[in-house]
Amino acid sequence: MEKTTNLLIIGAGPYGLATAAYARHLGVDHVVVGMPMDFWKANMPKGMYLRSASDWHLDPLGLHTIEKFLEIQGLTAGDIEPLSLQFYLAYAQWFQEQKQISPLPVLVQRLDWVDGNDGRFRAAMANGETISAQHVVIAVGFKYFKHLPPELIERLPAGRYMHTCDLVDFRHFGREALPDLRRASKCIRMDRLAQRRR
Repeated sequence: MEKTTNLLIIGAGPYGLATAAYARHLGVDHVVVGMPMDFWKANMPKGMYLRSASDWHLDPLGLHTIEKFLEIQGLTAGDIEPLSLQFYLAYAQWFQEQKQISPLPVLVQRLDWVDGNDGRFRAAMANGETISAQHVVIAVGFKYFKHLPPELIERLPAGRYMHTCDLVDFRHFGREALPDLRRASKCIRMDRLAQRRR
C-alpha cells in the first residue's frame, strides 16, 4: 500500500513536531513518521535538566509555548526552571495534542528519489508500506549520526568507552568519575565558546 503526500516529515522529535505544526498552519498536506520524542525518552539521562529556559519552545507561531503550558497550570518560569526532562516531555506531549499532530509510529528503512514526470521521493517503511512525497524534511536528530572514531577505539579497552547517545545511566561510573565528567563537559563547552569568538 502506498500513501501519497506533499511533504513527508521523517522524525517526530522537537524539530519534526515543530515542522509538522508549521505545515499544518500553512495548509500543506503532510505525513509525519517516527516515534514521538523517542530519543528524548530513551537516550536522555533520567533526572536531566535542560540548559534551555522556558522561553525556548516548539511552536513556530508562538502560540503553544512553554509559557502558555505553564500558564494553564498556574505556574511560572521560576517554579520550574531549570527545565527537567520530565517537564519538557510533558510539554512536548501537550504541544503535540494542541497541534493535533499524529505521527505514524513507523521508521523509514529506505528513501529514494524516483525519476519521472512528477519526480517524487519514495520512502520504504519498516512495516512494508511506502510513502510517496513531493518534498521531504529529515529531522531524525543525533542518534543516527553518532560516530566513534576508529583511531580512538583501537586505543581504548573494550567496554571502557561509549558514545554520549548511549550514556543514559551514570550509576556504573561510580562517584569518583563524576567530577572528571563534569570537568570534561565544561572544557568542551569552553572550547566551543572560544572557537565561536575567533
